[in-house]
Amino acid sequence: MTGLRALILVVLVAGSGTAASAQLIAQGELTRIEADVRAVADAVLTVMPMDEPVRLEAKTWVTNAVAYRRDDAAWIGFNPLWVQGMLTRPEGDRWPLIAVVAHEIGHHVAGDTRGPVRRGHAAELFADARAGAVLRRMGARLPQAQELWRDFAVRGSETHPPRAARLDAVERGWTEPGAWLDRSDAFNE
Repeated sequence: MTGLRALILVVLVAGSGTAASAQLIAQGELTRIEADVRAVADAVLTVMPMDEPVRLEAKTWVTNAVAYRRDDAAWIGFNPLWVQGMLTRPEGDRWPLIAVVAHEIGHHVAGDTRGPVRRGHAAELFADARAGAVLRRMGARLPQAQELWRDFAVRGSETHPPRAARLDAVERGWTEPGAWLDRSDAFNE
């Protein structure tokens, strides 16, 4: 197979200002990335089970990952370039990858992607707390569990809470994992 035919995904990554750079991911690399995300999702699902399987697909328009429903199935779209960066870390130091997958599965478990979709800060904090609980059960120390959220926006946004609230939610879940993995009510801010 020629080099050009082996390349199946062109990803535009926003650079500074209006500039963008194109990066190519080879078919074999994308297959490996998806297999690694699947392994992480399967590990998370042993701690936080779902009633249905989670499907995965590359989504170049997301920063790291997103939970959604399509054709009445649970999906997680992941940015293959972000995941690829996580996979360059030593195997025992991929907590941000585990955290983002746990957070997105947390949205599915809470029902955020079903019916009238629960959006906003409460849903994000609930998914953060559940991710913290999963990370604790998987062996992360608190600083490792919070690593993903340390680079998030200090002020947050209309849909996502400020960094301090998110770090607090992860700590709450990490501190009392059983309480967060077993509950289905909304997060009390």
